[in-house]
Amino acid sequence: MTPTAAGRAILKEAQTIFTGVDAIKQIAEAQRGHAQVAFACLPCLNDWVIPNTLCQLRQSLPELAVSTTTANSGAIVDQVRADGVPFGIVIQDADDGQHRGVTYQPLFQDQYVLYVGRRSPLYGREMITYADVLAQPYIAYRDEFQTRNGGLTAMIAQRPRPNVQFRTDSLAVMKHLIASDDYVAFFPRYMSQQDSYLQSGAIQRLTVVDQPLTFTVSVVRRRQVALSSQETGVIENLEKVIRSAKLNPTDLKEGVPLSQN
Repeated sequence: MTPTAAGRAILKEAQTIFTGVDAIKQIAEAQRGHAQVAFACLPCLNDWVIPNTLCQLRQSLPELAVSTTTANSGAIVDQVRADGVPFGIVIQDADDGQHRGVTYQPLFQDQYVLYVGRRSPLYGREMITYADVLAQPYIAYRDEFQTRNGGLTAMIAQRPRPNVQFRTDSLAVMKHLIASDDYVAFFPRYMSQQDSYLQSGAIQRLTVVDQPLTFTVSVVRRRQVALSSQETGVIENLEKVIRSAKLNPTDLKEGVPLSQN
């Protein structure tokens, strides 16, 4: 549907009212010392960057309470569009053009790599082909490769799908099975760089040389809707944590394998 000229004018005035009401709520919450920010993010990001960001927030915004939920990129965008959360952190890919009414703020680039354990025939290699991936028993995260949910599913949409033999919504279970059996799964390189399985050598990460798996992680929010000062503060602290991790976008170029450091 397309609103009439009068309808557009009414919507503009209504938005001003809604913005004013939100500002009043924020002032009231701040006075009570219960300012809250809720947002959705990627599971790997929630395990890595978010805890460090909360430590930063306790210093800069000690009165703020934060609530996070995890989901795949497509579900997060849907939540933002439906005003379920003010913003989310997602993998921005080619499918994002269909999501009208939202805008993206790039944070950093990352790359999917294959996690393999000591019992995998691929363990000990540095680089593999996508055909090598297809020959392995794969663990899928939630509805990966079943629905058009963005992220990795969209990135390999034109290629054969991995040999999925198990599904779970737990990253911890996925890593445990990879470390103890011959299962494999894709994980983001940088967002999982502090993984204890990697540090111990129980899991190794391999670069797929013939399939570009580089992507951009972005903040997504609704267009023409201003974020509160607390919400902006969370994003600013998130950016500080990312900068401190030295995530350099120029280190990730399609077709150029990354170092294993």
